[in-house]
Amino acid sequence: MKTILLLALGAIFVVAFNVNYANAAVVTKAFKGDLLEGSRKIVLTFDDGPGTYDTLCENYVVERYPDYEVSKSTTENLLNVLDRYGKELSSKGKIEATFFIRGDHFMAREAISKLVLARGHTLGNHSYSHKNSLAYTEEKDFLEEFIRTHELVRKRLNYQMTVLRPPFGVWSDRLTELFANHPQLNLYHPPIMWNIDSFDFLYKHECNVDVIFSNAMGRTYLQQGGVVLFHDIHAVSVAALNQYLSWFAEENRKISQSRYNRGPKWEIIPLHQALKEYQN
Repeated sequence: MKTILLLALGAIFVVAFNVNYANAAVVTKAFKGDLLEGSRKIVLTFDDGPGTYDTLCENYVVERYPDYEVSKSTTENLLNVLDRYGKELSSKGKIEATFFIRGDHFMAREAISKLVLARGHTLGNHSYSHKNSLAYTEEKDFLEEFIRTHELVRKRLNYQMTVLRPPFGVWSDRLTELFANHPQLNLYHPPIMWNIDSFDFLYKHECNVDVIFSNAMGRTYLQQGGVVLFHDIHAVSVAALNQYLSWFAEENRKISQSRYNRGPKWEIIPLHQALKEYQN
């Protein structure tokens, strides 16, 4: 474990200077993952889905995670991983995660989003086409990205999304104000940011499950709680998530068996619970 932790801390050091979209804008009105630091409570979030079939690194992923089903989408495989660890890592006996979906991906794979809901998870709004808010000269055009996705899901699934995550984590308090005053978007919470990033999108072409796992585990170990970011569109993310949740389960077993007070066990909690308990 010491070797893995050193690798994880090294990965965090290297990545932190290259990508930090969550801090790309000064935002005071947002739910930030650091509110959970020290609690050993984790909120799992997945961006950019619903995913499809990912043949990139397929053989490697199956080798690392034999339960991966190549005939199913990345999102479906990820749902199976969540089900596998529910009893061990959730007081409710089932992990409830949040999937921030893109509208264009929803249009192509509506049935998978329907399955996400059927399996007891939450859908969140991640815009329609995943463009950076800074790319828009007109505020109304950026709002339309969220309105379009919101209405698609509402009409097709009869489901009202109330949580959002902006593409690349780029946001401003001005946008929060616009949402609050918009008749179709005023039910949304402030944007859901993260403090634990797997950086899976950086390593998807390298088929490097270990680095993705180490990024997530290392930051989790340091922060001792927070909102975790994965993407449900990469096969490597499924294998890394399995390794990540297995690590939690092993840590909890060590806590239970220890003769000393090692603090509370780790727990995966739903986003709605975190918003209720930790939102300022």
